[in-house]
Amino acid sequence: MFGAGMVLTRGCISRLTVLSGTGNLRAALVVLVFAVTAHATLKGVLAPLRTTLGAATVNLGEAASLGALPGGAWLVSALIVAGALALAAIAGGALIARAVLPGAAGSGAPTTRPLPQPAE
Repeated sequence: MFGAGMVLTRGCISRLTVLSGTGNLRAALVVLVFAVTAHATLKGVLAPLRTTLGAATVNLGEAASLGALPGGAWLVSALIVAGALALAAIAGGALIARAVLPGAAGSGAPTTRPLPQPAE
């Protein structure tokens, strides 16, 4: 719902606030509608709906904890760290290849000799 609102208004509320400060009337109208809707949600006609939806909970029991997963929190933490290290190794390998092999693809260095310039 948030993303759809951003698409319809052509920007987030921060951007629209800046645009309204520069004199954009469309952005100023959106900021005004946003302020009225926010106030209605906090203290107005939408407040009962907000509190009703906020009171709804789902009891997940122990499933909401890393310790309840198979292998416990240590296994999950180790998998996350291993993934981060693998990603760093892959990214670091690409950086090393660019530094050691000047003609490596993506390094910005030319891979062929420059064409000869015509004589003047």
